[in-house]
Amino acid sequence: MFHGLYLYWKSFVWPLLIVGLASAEVCDENSQYQCEEYGKCIPIMDRCNGTPDCKYGSDESFAECKAHLNDSVADMFYCASGILMIDEQLCNNVRDCPDGSDELPQLCEYEPFGLKFKDLNIQGKCRSSEIECLPGECVPKNKKCDGRIDCSNGRDESLELCLDSCRDCFKCANGVAINSELVCDNKIDCLDGSDELRNVCQGNSKSWIETLPAICIEPPDGKHRFTDNTIFHMRKETRFVYPNQPAELQCQSNNQTAWNVCMKDGSWNRELPSCTTMPKIVNRNPDTNGTNGCRMDWYNNETMIIYRLQESDQTKPIVPPITVGEVRFGCEYGNTFLPHIYEGSSLFCDFEETWNWSQENFNPRCTKLCRLEDLNIINSLTPTCLNSKDGSKFNCDDEYSLIPYTTVKFGCTEGFKRLTDNEYSVTCNENGIWEGLQELCLKQDKLCTYECGRNEATMFSANGVSTNSHHASWVVPIYTNPNDTQYSFACAGNLIELNIVLTAGHCVYGLKAGQIRVGHTGNRSQTIHESFYVVKHAESYQGYYPTHPYHDVGIIILDKRIRLRQDLHVVCLPYYSPTPLNLDQSFSNVLSWSADGYLMSVTGAITEPINKTGDVTINLSSNGKLCPGDSGAGLIVSCRTSVLQSDQCLVGVVSRALRPGEHGTMCSGEVIAASITGVYIQAWIEEVKNSFSRCSIS
Repeated sequence: MFHGLYLYWKSFVWPLLIVGLASAEVCDENSQYQCEEYGKCIPIMDRCNGTPDCKYGSDESFAECKAHLNDSVADMFYCASGILMIDEQLCNNVRDCPDGSDELPQLCEYEPFGLKFKDLNIQGKCRSSEIECLPGECVPKNKKCDGRIDCSNGRDESLELCLDSCRDCFKCANGVAINSELVCDNKIDCLDGSDELRNVCQGNSKSWIETLPAICIEPPDGKHRFTDNTIFHMRKETRFVYPNQPAELQCQSNNQTAWNVCMKDGSWNRELPSCTTMPKIVNRNPDTNGTNGCRMDWYNNETMIIYRLQESDQTKPIVPPITVGEVRFGCEYGNTFLPHIYEGSSLFCDFEETWNWSQENFNPRCTKLCRLEDLNIINSLTPTCLNSKDGSKFNCDDEYSLIPYTTVKFGCTEGFKRLTDNEYSVTCNENGIWEGLQELCLKQDKLCTYECGRNEATMFSANGVSTNSHHASWVVPIYTNPNDTQYSFACAGNLIELNIVLTAGHCVYGLKAGQIRVGHTGNRSQTIHESFYVVKHAESYQGYYPTHPYHDVGIIILDKRIRLRQDLHVVCLPYYSPTPLNLDQSFSNVLSWSADGYLMSVTGAITEPINKTGDVTINLSSNGKLCPGDSGAGLIVSCRTSVLQSDQCLVGVVSRALRPGEHGTMCSGEVIAASITGVYIQAWIEEVKNSFSRCSIS
C-alpha cells in the first residue's frame, strides 16, 4: 500500500509543488513526504498514520491514503479514508480515524432491525419518514445513500450515514461499499471518485488509464469564499474540497451563505449563491411581518429606534409590534433611514395595521449606505449603478439608492482606451463598503489607458486664430480668490489627467486650495459658476521662486474628475515619446483665449532654450500676442507617443513676457515658457500624482 501511495506522490503531487511552491523545502524522496499545502517535509512514515502532520491534513486525506483491496492487510481495520488501524482502536470510544469512521454506530452498535441511527440524530425535527440535512431542511429517508446528493450539505450521502460495516469489500471514502469489479474500471462509481485514484489502481489493473482526480476550488471570481465551517484542503495556496465533500460558501459582499457539495467531475452540485441581488426577505416574525401590527420586515433592534408619539415619555423607545398610533423612526449612528423622504417624519399605523400617509409598500429600514464619492476615485472608469432588486439601471448620484447588494459595473471613461474585454464590477456590502473597489482601483492602469491629444494639429490669443474647443479639450480656465473676496479669471491650465491640471507656478504660488477654482473646458466664462471644480491641492514646483522666476510650473489636483464630452481627450505628455524631443527651433502652438473668452491659437518658433533652467523662448508669428491671462497656457509641439498615435504633446507652460508689452497692455510677441521635459520636473509631477491617487477606500 505504501509503495502505491509513494508512486502517486512522486508522479502527481510532486510536480504540482515544484511549480507552485517556490519557497517549499527540498525533501528527501526516499524518507520524507512533502505536504501539499506549503511544501513542508515530514517523515514518510508519518503519512497516513492517523495523525495529521501537514497544516490542512494532506498527509491523511483519502486522496493520499486510500488503497486497493489487494494492498490491504488481512484482519486489520481500515478507516474509510484508507488509514490502517489496529483492531483495539475500533469502537473504543476514542476517535482514532481522522474521519471518525472507527466509532460510527454502523460498526459499533447492532440491533436486530438495523442501526441505531437515533444516536446520529438522523431525524432531527423532521418527520419519521425523513432525515434532517440542515436544521429545517428534510429529505425522504429512502434517498439516504442512493448515490445522488439531495441534501444541500450532502448529509444524505455522507460517511456519517453511509458507512458499510463489511471488511472484505472496497469502500468509497464516504463508506459506501461497491463491487470489487467496479474498482479501476475507468468509470467513477464512488461519489468521491476514490475507486479510480492512482494509488488505488496503479499496478492493480492492466487496462486502467490514469485521470487526475477532480477537485472543487474556492471560487476565484472574488465574490465567494469558504466559511470557517468548511473543512478544506490546500494546494499551491489554493483552497479546495474533494468530490462528495461539503463546503459552505459566503458572498464576499454580504453575509449570505449557502452549503454546496463538490461533484465527482469537479463541478458544484448547486448554483453558487447570488451575491449581486438582494436576497428575498422571508420574515416569519408575526410582530414585524404584518400579522400582529404594521409591517416592518427590515426591523433590527440594533439599528432602528422607534418612539410612540402618544406616550407620556416620547423619548423612551418601544419595540414591535407597532399597532394603532403615531410613531417616529430613528437610526443608530452610522445608519440611514429609508425611505429617506420620511426621515424624521411621524407615521401612522392605522386600524387595518397598514402604514398611512406613506407610499405603497412602505417598509421602514435602517441601513448603512455605500459612499457615492468612493465611486469617483477611479479616473479611468465610469460607474453604472444597478438596482439591487431587479438589476435595472439608476442614477449613481442618487446616494440614498446605494444600499447593500447594489451592483456597480464600470466601463472606460470617455477619453480612455479599453485594454481588456473583461467586465469589472463591485457590490455594496452590508457594512456600507464597496466590495472589490480597492482592488479595482489598484489595477485600473491595466484596464484602461488615456487617449491623449488628437491627430489634428490646430492653433489658438490676441491676433490669433479662432479654433474649435474639440481641438483643445484639455484647456481649462483657472480662477483665483487671493484676497478672500471674489473669484476672478487668472490663468490657463492644461488637463494631463481628468483631475490634474498643469499651469504656471506663479498662478498658484502662495494660494490655498480653497482660493482656486477650475472651470469647464471650451470657451472661457467671464464669471465663476457653482458648477466649477473644487481644488483639493495646489503647489508650485520646488525650484520656483517669484524673485527668480525660472521653472515656473504649478500643479492642481481637483476634488473630482472633469467629465469630458464625447471624443475629447486630455493632452499628451512628452515622457511617452519613443524618441527624445529637441525643442530648439521647434514649431509650436500656444493655446489660450481671446479677451472675450473664445478659444484662440497663436503659433511661434522656439528660438532658444535658456541654459540650465530648461525654460525656452517663443517668438510668436503673424503679430501674435500673449497677454497676462495667458499664463499657464500650454506650449504644444508635434510628437508621436508610444501610448497612442498622437501628434500633440504638452512640453511647457507659458510663464511671462520676455520684455514689456506694448502701450501698457502687457501683451508681447516674445515670451518665455517653462519646460516640463526635464527628468526632475517629470519626477515631481509623478510624485504629486501618486500622492493623490486615492485607492484607499474609507
